[in-house]
Amino acid sequence: MQEILLDLTKPLTDMQLTSDVDIKGIFKGKGNENIDNKFRLIHNGKGIHSRIHFKVVLNQQDQFKIEPIIEVAKGSKGTDTYLKVEVLLLGDNFRAEVIPSLEIKENEVKAGHGATISKINKDHLYYLLSRGLSAKQAEIVLIKAFLEEPQDE
Repeated sequence: MQEILLDLTKPLTDMQLTSDVDIKGIFKGKGNENIDNKFRLIHNGKGIHSRIHFKVVLNQQDQFKIEPIIEVAKGSKGTDTYLKVEVLLLGDNFRAEVIPSLEIKENEVKAGHGATISKINKDHLYYLLSRGLSAKQAEIVLIKAFLEEPQDE
């Protein structure tokens, strides 16, 4: 399976997917950044398996909007695709919009999407603070944990 890493800070263009692919994108805002991306991931071929996963961390004043469109073209029977977007919010003054959509032009496919927008879990933060970490150190640990990929066992 081909792996692709997308730079979510740059405008993204439509992509033709013709073979199995694992697409990842990470964005870590520094504050006062404005990202607005709308693009298509077009599945064009039989039996394509794709997993698309974007992770986003927003700080104060960041504005982030992403509109990924998963398209399954006519003739792409057996395609299996899933898009997941996760956003972690730091602070209280930012704007996050996640608008995933599906355009299915073929029967007998499996396609889905999901999105979450959340803040740092206060129980996790409290646990790290109770173990002697400063608030900044604890936040760094939690951000790293959020951005890490789970390891297969």
